[in-house]
Amino acid sequence: MRMNTTPLFCVLVALFAVTVWGQPAHNLEGMWLGEFKVPSGPSMEIAVEVERKPDDKLASNLISVAQGCMSIAFHKTTVEKAQVCWEMKSPPIAISGRYSDDSRTIIEGQFQQGEYVFPMQLRRVEAIPGYRRPQTPVRPYPYEEEEVAYENTKAGITISGTLTLPRGKGPFPAALLISGSGPQDRDQFVLLHRPFKVLADHLTRRGIAVLRVDDRGTGSSTGEFGGATTRDFADDVLAGVQYLKSRQDIRSDAIGLIGHSEGGMIAPMVAAECCDVGFVVLMAAPGVPITQLMYSQHWRGTLAEGQSEAKAKMKSDWYQRLYEVVQQEPDNETAIEKMTGMYSALSSQEKALLGWDEGKAGSEIHDLVSPWKRYFANFEPQPYLRAVKCPLLAINGEKDCQVISTENLRGIEKQLREGQNPDFTTLELPGLNHLFQTADTGAESEYRHIEETIAPGALETISDWIVERTPVSPKQ
Repeated sequence: MRMNTTPLFCVLVALFAVTVWGQPAHNLEGMWLGEFKVPSGPSMEIAVEVERKPDDKLASNLISVAQGCMSIAFHKTTVEKAQVCWEMKSPPIAISGRYSDDSRTIIEGQFQQGEYVFPMQLRRVEAIPGYRRPQTPVRPYPYEEEEVAYENTKAGITISGTLTLPRGKGPFPAALLISGSGPQDRDQFVLLHRPFKVLADHLTRRGIAVLRVDDRGTGSSTGEFGGATTRDFADDVLAGVQYLKSRQDIRSDAIGLIGHSEGGMIAPMVAAECCDVGFVVLMAAPGVPITQLMYSQHWRGTLAEGQSEAKAKMKSDWYQRLYEVVQQEPDNETAIEKMTGMYSALSSQEKALLGWDEGKAGSEIHDLVSPWKRYFANFEPQPYLRAVKCPLLAINGEKDCQVISTENLRGIEKQLREGQNPDFTTLELPGLNHLFQTADTGAESEYRHIEETIAPGALETISDWIVERTPVSPKQ
């Protein structure tokens, strides 16, 4: 489900992925750390992470260190001799400079956002202090890596991504990874973690080909993300299944879907419609109506952050009321008017517990009538789960505060039994949070401080289950 984000220099930073232009540059890959001083304001510590894609182009992310390493992608990376430039369109940010030393470990330049320009220096570092990510794979890999693209002809867009293939003689079973909510890149890059890259690396070493892609309108994929719904994303996944089916090095009878969070909503939708899906893995997927899931999410998430039961109840009840308006009132202007009136009627104590001001209220209320949120608020996973007949594994972290393990796994199991699915497994994994990290409380605020990207036990659970149903070569 959606994660909270924080402004970066007075703009809302969303989690979205990388589109890269320009030729490969010697010695630019890695992490660059620096800061700039805002006049009459704080110093802003930032980092730029640069990695090389399978087609040898460079991918770069801007990271706000001061805000817990929230990130946003540069759409263009340009290198000409000693000159380096990173650019993004929205918000309009650019970092430019020149290497100032022969070893190319220091870049002297400037940070520019709109009309504001600040001098800064970037230094190459092994990692941002306090933010190690030891599970992120590094080259060389013991498998093949290919940049791919295919069409969703229904939407008239191109989906781009990375296909990793085991070495040796195919054809291979394959898994298509489906990201959670919000515009995500192929690695599901979040808080310096790359969970889809870690998962793809693990599965490919087990003999399973993996396709992971940039969401529509994100990274190298075309189209518009804003205005799209979960139904539209399901069509993108269907196009991915057909692409994998067209390849001679992929087993057409063993193409599976692995969906995390909202991706776990999408996978059953596609499997219910497409007979070409050989297996499904659900990671923190909903098994109850979304309104019920969100009530539990606000309740448990608030308590996990150390807040009072009164605040947890206030937030849960409040969102329940808002979702009821979205479900019952199809006209956006009328729905906004009703929800705005509801907020105005709250007491000052209730507003304090909710943690909203007028600006926050307006933003949240308008978001609730977006096409994605309307579809999401009315979504019920039960009929899709009942229609899934291929083997299915559903796992959840015991400490997940966004998709509560017990109620959702129970809901998934109930629907699969009613649909008479002949082969399914549901597992609660002890001590893991929504991202399948080993956690203390499971609160969202912990995610960035945990070095582990995905618990090894979760990775083994997924790969063992797939290998049992689609025999592959031994571990590589």
